[in-house]
Amino acid sequence: MRSVLGRAVVRLGPARRLGLILLVVGAVPAHGVTWLAGAPASSIVGLATVLVAALLLLGNPPLPRPRVLVWLAAAALLAKLVLVGAPPAGFEGCYQITTKPLARLPYFRCERSYEDPFAHGRTRVDPAIAFSSWGDKPGFQHSNWQLSAVNSDRYDFYVPDPHDRDRLPFSAVWRGRVDATNGVVVTYVGAGSLQLGREVYALPTSTAGRVVTAPSPGTVDVVVRYRWMGASFATTPFAAVRLADASGAPITVVGRSVGVSALVAVLAVLLGAVLLGGACALVRDLARSRVSLVIVLLVGATAAVLALHAPARVAHHQSLVYFFLAVVPWLAARRTITWAAAWRGALVANLVLAAAVARMQYHSVFGGVTYLEGGGDPLAYESFARAILTGGTLGGGEHVFEYSPAMRYFMYLQHMVVGDRDGLILVAGLVGVALGVLFAFELLVLRDGLAVRGRIARGRKSLALGGALLVSATLTFMLVATDEVSLAPHTLRSESPTWMLLLFVLPLAITATSTRGRLFAGTLLGVMFIFRADQSPGLAMIAVVIVVREVAARSASGEPVLVRVVKALRLGVPALLITLLPAAHNLYFGHQLVFVPTSPHIPAVYPLSPLDLLRAGSDPAVRATIRSQLGGVLVIPSWDRQVLTSRFFRRACEGLQVSLSVLLLAGIARRFRRSWTLALLVGVPVAYLTAHVFVQVYYAYPRHIVAGYLAGSLVLLAAVGNGLRTLARPA
Repeated sequence: MRSVLGRAVVRLGPARRLGLILLVVGAVPAHGVTWLAGAPASSIVGLATVLVAALLLLGNPPLPRPRVLVWLAAAALLAKLVLVGAPPAGFEGCYQITTKPLARLPYFRCERSYEDPFAHGRTRVDPAIAFSSWGDKPGFQHSNWQLSAVNSDRYDFYVPDPHDRDRLPFSAVWRGRVDATNGVVVTYVGAGSLQLGREVYALPTSTAGRVVTAPSPGTVDVVVRYRWMGASFATTPFAAVRLADASGAPITVVGRSVGVSALVAVLAVLLGAVLLGGACALVRDLARSRVSLVIVLLVGATAAVLALHAPARVAHHQSLVYFFLAVVPWLAARRTITWAAAWRGALVANLVLAAAVARMQYHSVFGGVTYLEGGGDPLAYESFARAILTGGTLGGGEHVFEYSPAMRYFMYLQHMVVGDRDGLILVAGLVGVALGVLFAFELLVLRDGLAVRGRIARGRKSLALGGALLVSATLTFMLVATDEVSLAPHTLRSESPTWMLLLFVLPLAITATSTRGRLFAGTLLGVMFIFRADQSPGLAMIAVVIVVREVAARSASGEPVLVRVVKALRLGVPALLITLLPAAHNLYFGHQLVFVPTSPHIPAVYPLSPLDLLRAGSDPAVRATIRSQLGGVLVIPSWDRQVLTSRFFRRACEGLQVSLSVLLLAGIARRFRRSWTLALLVGVPVAYLTAHVFVQVYYAYPRHIVAGYLAGSLVLLAAVGNGLRTLARPA
């Protein structure tokens, strides 16, 4: 067993071994290290560690002195493992929201936090006690309290309630050891008490309280008890508390032993050297392709300028990155750069620009806790993810699923990596969608190295296909660069998994040349189903495409058609097992065998049924509903006033509708010669969109129709790629 594991590690290569060790360094919790505490990517050093590790694992670039870097990384990992048991380098804070719904919990039970998910008896470790708010309407949303526990269904006050979700009453207790030789000054809004050693100072209820203590010799234990009673009036000062010395400097925890301090310094030196070596290897590998490096630098500089001087236009200029993605394939085809360099360049460029978008949304790349509105799906999914954290089970907040089964687990895993803050989740969504577009473009347009091994024949057909490629690529990039996709954090967080999976699965279903590839695509369809069961019509059409292509691939075997169909259907066994996971959950936790989410049948959610179409000729109300729903699906504002989208998004959808119609008519005129699967492919976006003729399309509009138009853009790229291949001839 050891020899097998050792050979597997050796085969990884030095760069990937280094990346693997760095991932473990980032994942190990050690609150004795201030700059590397909390979730793996919740600090600048932690984010750099995880990012360098991921790039090393993906790219496997040559390292300068690989053995030295690997051994230094192993030493850093050992140092951090030793520091796991060190005392926290901050105040141990226990927070509790004290509204009525919390009465069922023990009084001194601390709220849980993704920043310290495995701790008991505390919520998190705060480097300093310095909390305040700002703005005309101060509350959690405009403060640095970062209490993610507010995003729970216990505080889902979407009906008239005396409590304002943004100004809930709460209490907190901090403990630590401080140097009080210069005295302690507490300024606060609220009430509580301060204990320095054996001395206790009351903090009477006040909207501008200030308490100054006498100097104490040496270091003493401090306990700060604080409470804010809450207020529904936005003009009332919001919770604030600050612990400082007589000079006004924030007080921090002291008392770390010399050995721990020395070990932290050693860890800093070791990790700094490893990160510097890994970053140099990545930059040197990227710089091998001067074209790729120049494009990355230009995009990064543009994003930085926009983020600093015109943040409101960052999303529109995100099209620069997608233009880069469009140019990369042709550069790669001409041997100017390799696909590996293209992928790394795209990743770096998108990280830079996505960080600029996150800074615009949250005023910081890391962002803060987004306090969600009551009564909506985003709060429900956040609450279900939190139920996994607080309950310690995979129940996910529901005994029998009513909401999307997989979304809560996906959000939980995201928070376990980035902590309570939401900025990096937005960055991950933007980067994932952008790289999905690049992957689709590579597979659909340039698979099999089309222009590398051959040349495209010139003539009218070549020009027509070149124009079609330009149009389809432009429409794809327009769609994913719209405000509705790139500048809607809640939409991106809840829909990015299905968008990313679609960008990978549909190209695989169309282009996979082996049974293994089609099996992988079919398996991912099962994952997509447990994310969004309401997209079943579109997923079923993709499954049909996979089965038909598998049957066609087996035609040379001479087997009867029925035998080939049965063998092709076996590809769906892994997907079927995945779709049964929610049923297993419902049976285990809810003691009910239910296969799909049991969303309540609310008339407003299902305004139209297929049987209503039979009454369309005689019932004006049905005709009006059909017109309204079609107006939302086809993005026609004149059909319903609820069609509120940006002009950019509307033009992209209109262009895709026209292009798909032309494609279908051209296929009919040619009787689908050489592309008999084209009719099935056009049916994929139609199936995605048709479902929302019957399901309310205006809820969180236009979130639910983006997947349909994204599928349409992929079908266009596939058709153009297929046409280009028919014109290719050997060089």
